[in-house]
Amino acid sequence: MKTKELIEYLQGFDAESEVVVIAANPKERKKYDGEMFGITDGGQPIFCIEISNESDLNEKEIAAAVQDEREAEQE
Repeated sequence: MKTKELIEYLQGFDAESEVVVIAANPKERKKYDGEMFGITDGGQPIFCIEISNESDLNEKEIAAAVQDEREAEQE
C-alpha cells in the first residue's frame, strides 16, 4: 500500500475515530492481543504491532472468516 492510498482510505472516516488493527491467523482460527505504535523516524509511515497472547476466534469471528474465505473463492 502506498501512503497516498492510505490517506485516501482514512479520509473515509471521522478524524476522531479510533484506529483498530486486528492481528489474526484466520486459517488457524487464532487471534492475538497486541499494542500498536508508529515509528516516526523511518522516512516512511511505519506501524508496528507488538504481539502477545494467542487465543481462539469466537463464533462470530469464525463465521466472518468463513464468509471471507467463501467470497475469496468466488473471485
